[in-house]
Amino acid sequence: MKLLVKNIEFLEAVCWDYDINANDVYTILKTKKDDDFPISFDVLRKKVLKYVSIIKLQEIFTLEEFKDIFSNKTIVCKVHDIKIEVSKADGLF
Repeated sequence: MKLLVKNIEFLEAVCWDYDINANDVYTILKTKKDDDFPISFDVLRKKVLKYVSIIKLQEIFTLEEFKDIFSNKTIVCKVHDIKIEVSKADGLF
């Protein structure tokens, strides 16, 4: 359990403009329930992809969880000034 707590601290990167913490981010992403929070699931997952590296997300979520949370979303990564776009249609996740 300590490992999980350590891993989700990276989710704090998306909390700066909302009154939420890493546990809230994790809960919203896992449950897709955002009624009790000041940010929607869709906006949150966009912010997570923008501010948290894919490598860190792999430390937090299993592949199945990652697919469930970010499916129907195009992931854009910038590696050495090269823009890489991956979507569910590409079959990579």
